[in-house]
Amino acid sequence: MKILLILLVIFQLGLFGQKWRKVNQKYYGMTYELPSSWEVDGFGADDNWEQNGSSVCDCAGSINIGNRFEADEIYMVVYPTKIKDSLNASKRLKVWEMVFDTSGTKSEVKTKNLSFQKISSKWTKETAGEYVDNEVWKLTTEFKNQYYVLYFWAKPSVIKKNASLINKILESFKPVD
Repeated sequence: MKILLILLVIFQLGLFGQKWRKVNQKYYGMTYELPSSWEVDGFGADDNWEQNGSSVCDCAGSINIGNRFEADEIYMVVYPTKIKDSLNASKRLKVWEMVFDTSGTKSEVKTKNLSFQKISSKWTKETAGEYVDNEVWKLTTEFKNQYYVLYFWAKPSVIKKNASLINKILESFKPVD
């Protein structure tokens, strides 16, 4: 019984012991929570999400990186849009020059606030560069007249290890209108 209790405490410390912070990007129509050690960098104009981007995308969004430069590095990019047809625009099917392979496995992720359409795939081999073996999750969701594309990518073992962390981020994701 003691061993079970000790294992339960260790598990909870590993999953819940991490400090989180709220990322308030109301100018992009979203708030969410991330581990406090993650880097956050917004790009593009807050008044027109369709243009004035950066090298990441010719649109607005946010780059979030966990464990940067470490073996378990994980990336997250979010693109907001107010145009439903723009969810699958060519500029939102890539991150920097990495193009998403849309032929992956499709599923749905439901949270308390939203429902996400998920495709688990990779970057195309021609564009992936150093991320050629990474697993990539593309999630799309909508709220009223706002639409979002989220990408998570890392080595497959890192994605698997961080699946509950990604779900916690998705659970905290809230559109702001």
